[in-house]
Amino acid sequence: MDTTLAQLLLSWERPFIRDQDLAVLFQNRSSKRYDVVKHAIRKGILIHLRRGLYLIAPPYNQKKCDSF
Repeated sequence: MDTTLAQLLLSWERPFIRDQDLAVLFQNRSSKRYDVVKHAIRKGILIHLRRGLYLIAPPYNQKKCDSF
């Protein structure tokens, strides 16, 4: 996984991350963004909730997620 994504997830203030947030990080290079997201999902770092919304899995997520 890209170290910039790991650093971003460790310092992220919410327990989830949106596709639009990642677009800024990858400067709207969709193919690179999708490749990194797919890799992170396979490794268990991100959990796909719905289109464009991902839950950050521990240990990268330091905050508790409310189920509501």
